[in-house]
Amino acid sequence: MTDLHTHILPGIDDGAKNIEQSIQLLKAEIATGVNQIAFTPHFYFERQLPDDFLKAREQSHQRLMQEAERQGLRFQGKLAAELFFSTGLTQLDLKQFCIEGTNYLLMEFSMRPDISLIEDVLFDILGEGFIPILAHVERYHFLMDNPELLEKWIHQGVLIQVNAGSLLKKGKTNKFLRKLIQWGMVHIISSDVHSLDRRPPNLAEGMAELKKYQNRLEQNADRVFQGKFFRIDPPYTPKKRFGIWM
Repeated sequence: MTDLHTHILPGIDDGAKNIEQSIQLLKAEIATGVNQIAFTPHFYFERQLPDDFLKAREQSHQRLMQEAERQGLRFQGKLAAELFFSTGLTQLDLKQFCIEGTNYLLMEFSMRPDISLIEDVLFDILGEGFIPILAHVERYHFLMDNPELLEKWIHQGVLIQVNAGSLLKKGKTNKFLRKLIQWGMVHIISSDVHSLDRRPPNLAEGMAELKKYQNRLEQNADRVFQGKFFRIDPPYTPKKRFGIWM
């Protein structure tokens, strides 16, 4: 399996705090069948200088890979980032933040964004030949309450990622995510792993909940990791009846 959203690199964000925790997470990922991992530490344009972030990411990655090799851990890893939305993103050399060797770019939003600004930035990013992957969309009420907006962005070329942990929790979010998956509005499942107990490496468990769609979702993640373009089927157009999306 391929995990495209992780916080395994040591000491760089709110994920693994040190090399010991990083190795624990790597071992857990490998033990559950993950053999391709994108390392996606948070990047905040308003808080960090790009060069400082890239230097810290490289140093953290080197430490991790040296220790992983010393312990004989077998997997393929690629550097990437999780970009917090900002209108300043279009000023960056976005290639440096994509999943290494690809044009796929993982992005997250605030809880109450300006949708018109998002659409302007997405338009610019797509126009530059990059493919945004929207991280953990289940967190955003402005999208969960308006799947027609999600559908619109997918038609424009945006990919949608959800966290495996959200498929393992009972409740309304879980039920609605399953609708989105059925409607073709989810393309990637990832762990968003941070630690063994807080957002653990549970990609295999999440995938097991989606047997009908597991093959397709695993293939999508592999294609992204390999930097391959793939055509996605047009999603179903949901309709609201009696206050419920159907």
